[in-house]
Amino acid sequence: MNLQKTLSLQALNGLDSSEAKLWFSQCCAAPKWFNGMAQARPFSDFDTVRQSAQEVWQQCATADFLTAFEAHPMIGDVNSLREKYAATKAIASNEQQGASQANEQTLQALADANHQYLAKHGFIFVICATGLSANTMLEALTLRLTNNTETEIKLAAAEQIKITLLRLEKGIQNIMSNISLSSHVLDTTLGKPAANMKLALTTHDGLVIAGQTDKDGRCKDWNNFEFSAGEYCLRFHTKDYLLSHHNAAFYPFVDVNFELTENGGHYHVPLLISPFGFSSYRGS
Repeated sequence: MNLQKTLSLQALNGLDSSEAKLWFSQCCAAPKWFNGMAQARPFSDFDTVRQSAQEVWQQCATADFLTAFEAHPMIGDVNSLREKYAATKAIASNEQQGASQANEQTLQALADANHQYLAKHGFIFVICATGLSANTMLEALTLRLTNNTETEIKLAAAEQIKITLLRLEKGIQNIMSNISLSSHVLDTTLGKPAANMKLALTTHDGLVIAGQTDKDGRCKDWNNFEFSAGEYCLRFHTKDYLLSHHNAAFYPFVDVNFELTENGGHYHVPLLISPFGFSSYRGS
C-alpha cells in the first residue's frame, strides 16, 4: 500500500480530525480503529503510536476486523501472482525480500487455495507478507485452510495489526530523523552569557514553541519536540534582557531563519548580542 502522504509526527498531530481519520484509514480500513487513532493524538513519539494502534485494535470487534480484511486485494489468479513474485529474487528491499522465483505449479496452487479459503470463510486470506516467498505463503495458507472460521478471524486479525504497524512505520518515517537543535546567547559587551532570555521557535508546520536560556545562556529544551526537515525561525526576545543590563535596546528582537535537512544531526544556532548589534552563525 502506498500512502497518499508521508508525514512527520508533528504534521500528523496537527491534522484536523477528518484529515487524520482519512490518513489513518490508509493504514487500516476499520472505522473504529482509524477514528480511535485520530482521537488518540497527539503522539509524543512512534512508540506511543505503536502502543495506541495495538490498544485500539484490541478494542475492535469481529465486524471491524472483517471491514479491515475487505480492504485487502485478493490475489486469486495466476497472472496476478506471477506478476507479484516474478522479480522478488532481484528486489532486495521489497516485501518478498530474498525470496526465490516461484514456479507455475506453486502459483497455481496458491491461486486455488486463495479461492478455497474465501469460499470457506467468507473473507480473504490475510497474512503479513513481508519477507515471505510464494512457497512459504502457500504452506501457511494450506495449514490455515483446516481451521474453523472463528480461529481464522483471530489469526487474520493478528496478521492485520502487523500489516498496520508496518504501514504506520512507513507513513511516519520522518519521526526518526535524529535532528536536534540548541542555541547559546552571548552578551559581547559584558563578555558573559545572556541568561533568562526568552526565545520562540516557529516550525515549518506553523507551530510555535517557547524556550528560555539558562544561567549559561544556553537553550536546548524544546519540550521534547521531534524535529524534521524544513525551514524554521528562531526569535530571540532581546529587548528585556538588553534594557535590564545596558539600558538600551536598538533591536527589540532578533529573528534567525534557518533550514534543517533530512540528513539529520545536531544544529547549533548561537547569537552574539550587544545593545546596538548582533550576529549569528551555525555552531557545533
